[in-house]
Amino acid sequence: MRHRSMRARLATALSLLAVVVAGCAEPTPPGHQASTAVSGTPSSGTPASGTPSGGTTSSRGGSAVTAPRMWASFPVAANPRPIILLGEAIVGPEAFPDGDSKLAFLERRVRLAASLPTSPTVRGGYPLLTARQAFDQLRSSPGIAKGPPTTATVVITDVALADHNFLTDRGTQSLPAWRMRLRDVTGDVYVLAVAPSARYSFSSERGLYDALAIPSADGRQLTINFIADHRSTGPCDPAYTSSLQVVETHTTVVLAVAINRELVTLPPNVVCPAVAIAPPKPIPGAPGTRTITLALPLGGRVVVDSRGTPYIVTAD
Repeated sequence: MRHRSMRARLATALSLLAVVVAGCAEPTPPGHQASTAVSGTPSSGTPASGTPSGGTTSSRGGSAVTAPRMWASFPVAANPRPIILLGEAIVGPEAFPDGDSKLAFLERRVRLAASLPTSPTVRGGYPLLTARQAFDQLRSSPGIAKGPPTTATVVITDVALADHNFLTDRGTQSLPAWRMRLRDVTGDVYVLAVAPSARYSFSSERGLYDALAIPSADGRQLTINFIADHRSTGPCDPAYTSSLQVVETHTTVVLAVAINRELVTLPPNVVCPAVAIAPPKPIPGAPGTRTITLALPLGGRVVVDSRGTPYIVTAD
């Protein structure tokens, strides 16, 4: 009977949870969802001749309900945890001797002038690409830019298995990589050697990995930068309030920020730059933090925003 009760409690804890954050809030009971504006209502600060004309709500996109579905199949218990790559799988080099060499590399006009070494098939628990597969990946990967045609070719003079830093959802990680040395080029090229089977691909919005979540040592808390409210300083600086909804599942922790922004009627002689009227960006870089207490330790779960885009979870 006792074991059945413990299993039931664990199943309940792993079901969909939500907590309301107001300063440092405690989790709501399992199975509940809620969201609320954090910390008060700002003054409109609207100057003379400008009157509020309602408000608008924006967020980091998506919803706190749909985001977990995007990550429902993530294998949180896998050991090692699959790599969630946020940066590029191919990095480097640092500098080229001339424009033709740079263009040749960007067009992936590379030639191998070195023997390809053999390697272990597993390193650090991860299955590895062979050196040949890494070279083929470099040669077939899309270049960064195109330019006038060139007949130049970049020559690879040495290939070796090494380690290099790559950006992941758990911060910058040192991972196995194939190091490729280029003739007359400053700095080496590193191709991530972790095989695709050990990486977790995802389809949420890419390229906006600027949100940081700092975990506590025991994984029971996450701290993020967060602006609860903002008072207007002029017609091109609307006031707003923000709310944070936290939803936990067995694979994700969703930190969904919603922004309720005041609209103002501008005086006839005032024109605001586009950057001033863009939706406010409450994270990161906000002059304030919020610490969220989780119902369960973070473990291998993925921390995402309402679009399903991963936060970078790191204490560094």
